[in-house]
Amino acid sequence: MIKKDFMNQNFDTYYSYLFEEDLLNEIKEKGVFKKFSADTNIIEIGDYIKSMPLLMDELLEAIDTIAFLKMDDRLFKYLKDKAMVTNNDVITTTHKKISDDLHTSRVVVSRILKKLENEKKIKLFRNSIQVLEL
Repeated sequence: MIKKDFMNQNFDTYYSYLFEEDLLNEIKEKGVFKKFSADTNIIEIGDYIKSMPLLMDELLEAIDTIAFLKMDDRLFKYLKDKAMVTNNDVITTTHKKISDDLHTSRVVVSRILKKLENEKKIKLFRNSIQVLEL
């Protein structure tokens, strides 16, 4: 039960902005939490993959984003993704919440948001952001 609670807490913490609530609930209900030690092979060379875990694509995209995108691009991608997931171009959030999600400082987020607003990509309001370029 501890592992299931741990998985549910992590899903809410890390994926609630990205996935719809129904999908998160289905993953929590049917998902299996597996933990592997660093030296464990989970697939051997030459083996066929019979199914691809849903989060593998998200993990690869996250690694790609962190490794190859500047913070400006990461932030704008975050805003566009959040707007697309919620089907709303207005995102209700704070600079602090965004900085926590992107693991950076609030000051950096505020500076970049102002830059994006000057570039007419977003419009800033108190506790909300409208994404103009989807």
